[in-house]
Amino acid sequence: MGEDNQDTASTIEIVAAEADLDYLVKMSKFEGAKSPSFTPPTYTRSDYDRELAACDAAVCEAIAVSQKTASRLVDAHIGYSTKVFSQMCGHANSMMRAAPRSRWVRADFENWHFSAVAGHARAIVEGYLLFIYLTDSPASDAEMRARINVLHLADCVKRIEFLSETAAAQDHIDYYIDQRKVIQARLEKNEFFTGLSPTVRRSCLSGKKMMIRSRDQLLEATGYEKEQFDALYDLLSQHTHILTMSFYRMEPNGRGTGIENDVDRSYIGVTLKLCAEILELATARLIGLFPDALFVCNGLKSKFCPGPAENMQIKVSVDRTGGKSSRELPSHTTLVLAIHKSLVNAVELTSKHLCWYYNPATWYSAMPLLKIR
Repeated sequence: MGEDNQDTASTIEIVAAEADLDYLVKMSKFEGAKSPSFTPPTYTRSDYDRELAACDAAVCEAIAVSQKTASRLVDAHIGYSTKVFSQMCGHANSMMRAAPRSRWVRADFENWHFSAVAGHARAIVEGYLLFIYLTDSPASDAEMRARINVLHLADCVKRIEFLSETAAAQDHIDYYIDQRKVIQARLEKNEFFTGLSPTVRRSCLSGKKMMIRSRDQLLEATGYEKEQFDALYDLLSQHTHILTMSFYRMEPNGRGTGIENDVDRSYIGVTLKLCAEILELATARLIGLFPDALFVCNGLKSKFCPGPAENMQIKVSVDRTGGKSSRELPSHTTLVLAIHKSLVNAVELTSKHLCWYYNPATWYSAMPLLKIR
């Protein structure tokens, strides 16, 4: 009986090891529009450092481009895509600060737990699909308005659910209930939306979808293979949440403990590689919309604020004894605040929106919803 249990345990270990290897191989091929290249299943320290540096450069350029393209009044779908891009930059920033051996932070020890980057990587992958969806040129003004209103409706419904769960004041909930009816009425009069299949229309009108197109359609349009995407997404999800694959194969002073080991080093390394490629593709797409932003791309030497000292383009003085820090904000920060103030009191917007950018040094109030008819 004991031998049978031992054999069963050995078989489980072998199957689990093969599954891990399969995930790594599939992840290494998730390169979208770029030609697939094989990545070794096991990363050495030098392999890891190479991917960390590449991801670092991609993040620097993405944030620099995000800040360069700020404060421009553009078509609504482009304006909202810059908000998505800024959130991708935010997760990329957090990922670089969480990644072991990163120059973005100083720490007394390294944390090699895969979960430190998995959640941020998953958000970047999800954000990229939404970014692609929003930046795709609509065939008509009606299609652009339908896309934005579906996005508005999803946000509205989510706020109703959230406020209802938190026992918020009923007048707050009623406001969004009224807005939901208004947006649904707009969509039902939209000539592009009425031409969609009944199933798609019903799903969008429920407010459960942010996008008219399905994820599979977006994957096909971007060149990703569904199997490879699902493998990547499953693995990142397992470690974003505490699911079985995140703890079944923990090892004393090794895998799953935060101590450096081959498996977690490889997972983090491959993830950095994938995120670097996604950020490069997204940044290139944004530069295609704003060609003048190309000139701020300078790899690890790209300038943005705030960031590592090597990348700062403004002087920052910090009183570490408890006083406030003083910083000279970029000129476009003053500009965007001025534009925002004027728009709040302006006449109704129609199909234009401000470009947004990633800059955690400043907090902005939310822009008003576009009143797209």
